[in-house]
Amino acid sequence: MRRRHDKAQVARDLRALLDQFEDKFVISLATRQDRRLRVRGGFAALGVDMQTAGVKWFDGLRFEEAAGFPNIGVRGCFNSHLALLKECVARSRPMLIMEDDIQFNHSAGEAWSRVLTAPVDWDIAYYGYTTP
Repeated sequence: MRRRHDKAQVARDLRALLDQFEDKFVISLATRQDRRLRVRGGFAALGVDMQTAGVKWFDGLRFEEAAGFPNIGVRGCFNSHLALLKECVARSRPMLIMEDDIQFNHSAGEAWSRVLTAPVDWDIAYYGYTTP
């Protein structure tokens, strides 16, 4: 049975994760203030002020045509990530990239703790979702 982390532990893990990166971004369309408000609320619920923590908004890229992608949203998301990854390479330092549908799930806290405490030499870590 998976152990459920409490809110305080998730907050500590989030702060520890944020502290590892100088550059931290949330990809979000500038027009989606509803999503930005929800993201701010998620951070605030854990006692983390995005501005104080240095988390910045990256205005997601928007396209009029899918151009081979399943839809314009997928194209925008892909190209937004790509733009930030190119910036990461140009800056030659680690970068944390999040999307505006991020949720701080208490049951995923154990995975966060393991990653935060493990000596890892990685290029990209994808915290997608966990399946029960």
